[in-house]
Amino acid sequence: MRLSMGGQATHQTLTPTAEAVRTEETMNQDVVSSFELRGYTVEIIRDPDPISPEDRADRHAFLVYGHRDFTVHGPNQETAEQVYRDRAEWEKTHTVYPVYAYIHSGVRLGLSTAGMVDIPWDVSLSGAALVTRDESEIPQPQEYAQAMIEEWNQYLSGDVYGYKIADAQGEDVDSCWGFYGQESCEQEARAAVPEKPSCAHRKLSVCSPIKTGVAGGKERVWLEATCNDCGEEVEIDYLPGTPHTKADPPPARPLAVCTNCKASPDLFTYDEEGSVFCTSCGAKQPITRADLSC
Repeated sequence: MRLSMGGQATHQTLTPTAEAVRTEETMNQDVVSSFELRGYTVEIIRDPDPISPEDRADRHAFLVYGHRDFTVHGPNQETAEQVYRDRAEWEKTHTVYPVYAYIHSGVRLGLSTAGMVDIPWDVSLSGAALVTRDESEIPQPQEYAQAMIEEWNQYLSGDVYGYKIADAQGEDVDSCWGFYGQESCEQEARAAVPEKPSCAHRKLSVCSPIKTGVAGGKERVWLEATCNDCGEEVEIDYLPGTPHTKADPPPARPLAVCTNCKASPDLFTYDEEGSVFCTSCGAKQPITRADLSC
């Protein structure tokens, strides 16, 4: 549930700040779903290191809890014991909602014991949710407290996600983390997919060499082609081929020549099945058009 802190734009919201971008090296990729949109592949991934609601709490609304198996402090390190001891003072500025915790192979919180089982043994009443009485900040305190508890339950159950977006060539173009709830993450991911469709450049027009050179002690050649699907002009390595834009030159690779007569790369043709032939001597090459990406 999303619920604004209200009033002041400088305050955080109860929804996670999805600005922390995790590097791929630190991510334990737990992909829970994926979908295609405008040629891009989107993966929804469980966030293995979400930011705790405790670390994002402020004086307007926060949780405290004191149990040997579950402890939460306020933004100024207030403890549950201190809040209950000074409850009369706190209630001058905040509404104090008692919080129950069902602690059995995990933790689940509630403003009541509804839905909890084994109440005499596994349910603790050792905490509180505090919400400011300033209605200019939070006009609906009880709804806000419930939303805060729901967010905590999502965090405690691992219901926090991120997304990665890859283009048609498999290159990552965007990622973001810290979304509470899979549905929320999927909605944000869809909104983040670029409007311009991503094209894999699978259908290219007849290529022609545009430049050759030597790199790493090996000859190289670039071919120019036009994608029949999107109309984009691309430069590709001769062998093997991965499309590149002109602003992103491909890496150096050996110059491919006919295995029979050693003809240059501009003297090749293709049949309907994608087989490659030398137009100089007619010899079939040990590669396919797919290998050439051309």
